[in-house]
Amino acid sequence: MYSLVMVDDEIWTLRDMEMLLRDVEGFELIGAFTNPVEAEKAIRQSPPDVVLTDLKMEEMTGHMLMKAVHESCPKTRIIICSAYRDFDAARDAIKYNVVDYLLKPIMKADFLRAFETARALLSRDRMDDTAFTRQRVVATNGLWTEAHSARIQKEAPCPCRIMPMDDAYALLYYDQAESMQAWIQSLPEGFGFSREITAGKDAAPQRGEALAALCAGFSFTLHQPLDKVQSYIAQHYAEKLTLASLADVISFSAAYLCDLFRKKCGIQLFSFIKQVRLGMACHLLRTTSLPINAISLQVGYEDNSHFCREFKHAMGVTPNAYRQAAEGSAPAEF
Repeated sequence: MYSLVMVDDEIWTLRDMEMLLRDVEGFELIGAFTNPVEAEKAIRQSPPDVVLTDLKMEEMTGHMLMKAVHESCPKTRIIICSAYRDFDAARDAIKYNVVDYLLKPIMKADFLRAFETARALLSRDRMDDTAFTRQRVVATNGLWTEAHSARIQKEAPCPCRIMPMDDAYALLYYDQAESMQAWIQSLPEGFGFSREITAGKDAAPQRGEALAALCAGFSFTLHQPLDKVQSYIAQHYAEKLTLASLADVISFSAAYLCDLFRKKCGIQLFSFIKQVRLGMACHLLRTTSLPINAISLQVGYEDNSHFCREFKHAMGVTPNAYRQAAEGSAPAEF
């Protein structure tokens, strides 16, 4: 059952919509308000799944109410009802999670259609939170496009849903974790994936994880809790990392962590840290104009000379030469 709040300064319109709601399955009316200010307070205190609101109201317009609802309850879906076509409201539809725009007088078929759409969207939202595994994925050229989404859809071993979050990153949802993780372990060229995050966990740190995986050319281990150690390194590579501090992340002894990491990840722990740091250094050299000494500090090297020596040993060229070569090369093709 999904919760609903209706807001309209005309009491008879509210009554008409309550009558129409009797033929809608799966929704419970938890509040009907003629005062949008009172409605906004009630919505903040107990966010509903859907808000059905008029646009032309005194004290607070529907635009103001939608903005307030979106800021305080970003998962709440909105249905607009109005006697006027409002192009500003249509423009803001995506931004404010608007499901449908109903014109007054409201036709029953339109009303039912709007709530069918809302039900489908809410069902998908709940499924995302409870049934799917999710990961961040980042594109190597720094710009997420439809081509990236299409490639994953084509090559992934199971159905998945891709939600672009900004210009460079997307969230990847899927339900066949084992087959997907095996595919991700192959590190498809052009992508960096974060570690697997199951339902209900915060995905915010995954952005850094995905970028580190892309730049350093690794995939997160399927072994738990070593994936937590990799995640910690991916997010804290700029800091001083000691064996003791990393062992504390998963409550292992330092010696056991070193041995297990080498066996399960195929690389020595501190070689992995160096790989992440130098990978991120390459990324900064390609994408920023920061001075070399500033980059060395940003990737965890307090001594710039030490950084330059390690960079040249690993890459075969100095940081300056690497930057010059990157500036002179053509942009990478997808």
